Amino acid sequence: MRKFSFKHFAVILALALAGCGDQRPSSPSTGGYGPLTAEPSKSIVRARPDNSATEPWTNAGLTVIQTELSPATLYHSSSKTLSFFANMMETGIGGPTFAAISTEQGPKIFKPGEAIAPSRLRESWFVVWWSGATNWTNWDSPWFLTLQHRPEMIRFDTNGLHFTFTNEAGYAALMPMYGYYKPLPLALEKHPFYTLKEKKKRVLTWEWHKALPADPLARARYWACALREFPIYCEDSFSVDRAHDSVTFRQSFRWLSWNDDWNTKHLKLAPVSPVLAHAWREGFPAKFSKEPFDMEIFTPYGPYYGVQGADSYDVTLPVLRYVNETEVVETKLTNSHPTVAAALEKLRQTARGDFLTPDRANPGLHSASLARALPFMDETTRSNTALSLRKYFREDVLTTAPSSLPKASLESIWAYAHFTGDWDLIRERWPLIKTLFAPPAQTRWAGFGGDEITGLGDKTAPCLAMARLAWKAGDIDEYNFACQRFARELVQQWLQLRGTKYFRDHQPWHSLEAMDGEVYPNQLRSDGNGWQIDGPNYPMQTGERQFTNRWARFQDADVGRFLREHLAPEVKIELDRLQARGPAPRRWQSDQTPSLTQLRSLLLNETPAELARVATPDQFTGLPSGVMASCLAVLRASHVPRHERLIPGGAPSPFVAGAERSVPGPNPHLVQLFVTERHEPGTPSATPLWPRLVWREWKTPTGMDWNFGQVMDSTNAPTRSESTALNWNTRVISIHAR
Repeated sequence: MRKFSFKHFAVILALALAGCGDQRPSSPSTGGYGPLTAEPSKSIVRARPDNSATEPWTNAGLTVIQTELSPATLYHSSSKTLSFFANMMETGIGGPTFAAISTEQGPKIFKPGEAIAPSRLRESWFVVWWSGATNWTNWDSPWFLTLQHRPEMIRFDTNGLHFTFTNEAGYAALMPMYGYYKPLPLALEKHPFYTLKEKKKRVLTWEWHKALPADPLARARYWACALREFPIYCEDSFSVDRAHDSVTFRQSFRWLSWNDDWNTKHLKLAPVSPVLAHAWREGFPAKFSKEPFDMEIFTPYGPYYGVQGADSYDVTLPVLRYVNETEVVETKLTNSHPTVAAALEKLRQTARGDFLTPDRANPGLHSASLARALPFMDETTRSNTALSLRKYFREDVLTTAPSSLPKASLESIWAYAHFTGDWDLIRERWPLIKTLFAPPAQTRWAGFGGDEITGLGDKTAPCLAMARLAWKAGDIDEYNFACQRFARELVQQWLQLRGTKYFRDHQPWHSLEAMDGEVYPNQLRSDGNGWQIDGPNYPMQTGERQFTNRWARFQDADVGRFLREHLAPEVKIELDRLQARGPAPRRWQSDQTPSLTQLRSLLLNETPAELARVATPDQFTGLPSGVMASCLAVLRASHVPRHERLIPGGAPSPFVAGAERSVPGPNPHLVQLFVTERHEPGTPSATPLWPRLVWREWKTPTGMDWNFGQVMDSTNAPTRSESTALNWNTRVISIHAR
């Protein structure tokens, strides 16, 4: 009987939650927005077709095949020589101090200068580590290397690991065995990171010189098989099922298959986006068609999971009821708390003062709050406000002048149309509205959602609004696309609220500075370094602290519903911290950032009495629309929220391209970054270099990026390098030497 562990329990719980979501009854076949007769497209063009069949890696002496789909990097060399971990001392750190191979007598460990006979290689792999190396005082990082051909000669010295082959070197795969995880040396055994990780995981590389432990040995044998099928492309497709309010992502992979001289078994491992895998292990309601396994490889994006023995898998996210349903605005106020009547009166006074006439000029960026407040206004003010909003959206926002587009968000456009019924404007200006739904600056397979987005109000609400607008505009393809974007951003949002523990458990992160009790994953960086993490005190030295922007612009009750139903404890802790930290006006003032009164109503459904302990209507300040938004927060709290169906259920759409339709890539970064050229100061020219593996967030004593040396197939300097995009996941760097 297998020993029960919390880890297994977490997986079982996640599967149970996903299963519960899949068993919900079918959604209603009718909705307030009516049916849509348009048929969804059966095929959508991808921004960059997969070009891996051209095999550009065979056109140079040394080629690097780098992908976000694997923690490994694949090399191909037509030369008879190949070196790894070379020239590290020129950056101020020593080369590997130990190398292990598999022999007939079992694993054998060598030090630099000791002879390694090629005939002793029983298997294709090497494991190297740096315990005791020059200036490796803070941590270690075991690396794994597997070859295609048996070398004729092996030299292991202080300048790396060098091979000579009878014919061409062919393929070789290289990876950090534990990813971005950094085992600590014996000298730091009293450090908090040591007790956090090493005693638990037993990655004690300073003991490995005695005998290679079972874990790295098992990893070496596993990855020697798994990397014989190297993933180079993920065809990412999705289908929207309105009958079950779900979106299913289909991940189909293409492989570069290569045999070796040891007849190593081939094993396909279909990878899972680390961000999606992390959210799933933290309870996100996702259901996989085939069970993924934790490969226990730490990446800056999250844990590396894979589905074994599969070319593809589906994962279903049952989250679209938050798009297809909306909270009903109740004008019959049932709570007798005095702040309810006070909020209603303040809302009406503010509206009357701001909309004395129907030709009010610019309602401003907070027009969504004005639209939502319409049902609570007196008849004259409601008429004036609606006419002013109509003039604003028709003449100032949805015009062909580019400068007008930032004046209103997609949420504001939807709120205007929904609460005034002016859907004719949406249909008339639909091509212009679609330009507002630009993809995030970067979307990658590894990150699942968009990069460089911190605000929790900036992720999902625009997607939700766009889906509803598209439905009323009759654009079923755009509705489906917005739905899959909504699901992707919810996954990231889940981790922004629940993903901290994983990164804290795998410290050190980007320095030896310890994360304290309050840090947040705020956004995925577009430079390939994964999550940007900060808090009030961590790191000590930084620029803008992104965690302060997390709740800026959040105002959507339907996104709030998702957070209330799934993440209320995490949200409450964060809002309590915001309230305790101040400043005091944050409780009642609403301008560019919503008041805490708004946030606690939308995210926690606190009662009018509870909200009154935060602020009362007589304190509400800010822009007129912001004051009304705070009043609306009290009014919605006067009753139990009720929801109405907008978009009817329906059959699943065909599987078509999702992120790939707008993301050409390539996005090759997962754990390894490369430097392949040196830029000369003051000149635009660059000198080609043999690829140097770097972790940019760490620096050597000389101030250079921490690195694991260069990969070289010649002692000559390279003359040029070329980068070729294979698809949105993978690139090829071809290096030519004299």
